[in-house]
Amino acid sequence: MKVVRIASVLLATHLTTLQALSLPPSLPLPPKTEVRAVWVTTATGLDWPQVAGKERQQESLRRLVHELHEARFNTIFFQVRPRGDAMYRSRYEPWAEILTGTLGKDPGWDPCAFLLAEAHALGMEVHGWFNVFKIRGSSPAGPSAPEHPSRAYADWCVERNGELWLDPGRPEIRTYLLNVALDLIRNYDLDGINFDFIRYPGKDFPDSETYARYGKGMKRDDWRRSNITAFVRSFAAEAAKIKPMMKIGSSPFGLHRDDSANRERGSYYWVYQDSYAWLENKWQDYLSPQVYWLIGRGNGEPDFAQVIRDWRKLTAGRHIYVGIGAYRKEIRSRLGEYIDSCRATGNPGHAFFRWEDIAEPRMLAGRYPTWALIPPMLWKDSIPPLAPERVNIVPTGPRSWDVHWDTPPPARDGDTAHQYVVYRWTSRFIPFSNPYTIAAVVPPTQHLFADSLENGNDGEYFYAITACDRMQNESVPSTIISSRPTPVAQKLPPPQPPTDISLSVSFVNATGRPDAALYTIATRTRVALDVFLKREGAPDTLQARLVRAVQEMGKYKVRLDSNGFIPGTYLMRLTTTEGIIEQAVVVR
Repeated sequence: MKVVRIASVLLATHLTTLQALSLPPSLPLPPKTEVRAVWVTTATGLDWPQVAGKERQQESLRRLVHELHEARFNTIFFQVRPRGDAMYRSRYEPWAEILTGTLGKDPGWDPCAFLLAEAHALGMEVHGWFNVFKIRGSSPAGPSAPEHPSRAYADWCVERNGELWLDPGRPEIRTYLLNVALDLIRNYDLDGINFDFIRYPGKDFPDSETYARYGKGMKRDDWRRSNITAFVRSFAAEAAKIKPMMKIGSSPFGLHRDDSANRERGSYYWVYQDSYAWLENKWQDYLSPQVYWLIGRGNGEPDFAQVIRDWRKLTAGRHIYVGIGAYRKEIRSRLGEYIDSCRATGNPGHAFFRWEDIAEPRMLAGRYPTWALIPPMLWKDSIPPLAPERVNIVPTGPRSWDVHWDTPPPARDGDTAHQYVVYRWTSRFIPFSNPYTIAAVVPPTQHLFADSLENGNDGEYFYAITACDRMQNESVPSTIISSRPTPVAQKLPPPQPPTDISLSVSFVNATGRPDAALYTIATRTRVALDVFLKREGAPDTLQARLVRAVQEMGKYKVRLDSNGFIPGTYLMRLTTTEGIIEQAVVVR
């Protein structure tokens, strides 16, 4: 491995934003890619539905989706199977009684299909939140068609603490649940499925008879874990045949496994979830662990910040979306700190339990000032779509215009646009890694962005469009166009780099390896220093966030781990409120 050359400064542009920053000055820019999810609870109507009647329920569900979109969420975990009943048309289980007041009664519409249409029209993902082994609360189920599993399979049920559970040790139960879940994904255009209660209720589960019949000499704890894992493995194998691009995830307990100090803590021991193995064996794409604890120690709980740092070691190359317990008053009052903590670990997203506890925008403490794209899952699909074509702009008023584009042709894997990202900036050199450049994320049916900047800065604006495929791979940008088209004969002058910031890279003597990044800032400013890996025909890939801080004027040096540079071309990008400078490093 050897660095053979350093390219000169490639990019510089002033960072004039189009809106006032809602973040406190001490906070860094939010990430451009981040899952921002929320669990929407339908069991007993906690989040929805809280009204009766088809029209009122539809209107309230539409309003919920639009409020989430306006708050800049991009993912909904919608509870489609609350307690052995359905918020969708199921072959196996009855309509949820919360819809009509009667278990199994057809509500005259399909909430899951309705939500999917509303969310997809706004460019949001929907994951079906599917409660697995827990099927009923304290009240018995009445008659219905199809029958509730607590009646149809009463011999399979176990009561625990006033709730009914299906016994995970019985193979016929796992087969039944597999059929229910596969029926769901086969008939609905879900972006993902999020399994919950995919566990035993506790160590004292009364399954001696089942263990005697099916244990086959295994230790009971190992056998229980194998039963949960058997469902995970079977669903992954069958789902891959039906919808290979659908994302599969689960919401395990927040603490995975702690064997220190001769103690056995965590969901691995408490409820028999070997969730790391689910990622390691490639049966699931993400986990959203329920880390519903406080930041800091002293209350007898695990420390939220430490637990999510531990999860960074348990990704197996997959994704962790940290579950935040917004239902707890002590957490709800400090959600900004919890978001900051998640971002500081580098985890690619987080999810709030639940919607009603974060419905007030102020609860998020200004941490979502920009749109965020959903991180791609390169192990499922790494081929980006092609860029939109024939981008043009049509003035519609003194300070408004329509941006038009055409659908790109299919990429080499056959994918085309699943959504479009509209970028807008005050320079033709758009810093695409800066989330403040994202003006909108729109569905594939939309090929027009109507912009009006009556309250914006005077001057020229520049636009570019990218396409994202179903797995959120982003294309290279389209042609950049101006709100003030330049005559063809006029040659634009080259951009001038800002004079008040600089960036360079030093090397270790004759080895040619990068040693440190050196930069200078001329005033107190917010600083981000990042390393990107360039990929031909694809957007740059973020490799490391080196600096996120507000710094005083001066010269700074950041040590680099030279062994972390595999062969390739890298961009070292310094972003401040004064401008952006990039420097390329080629490693052979």
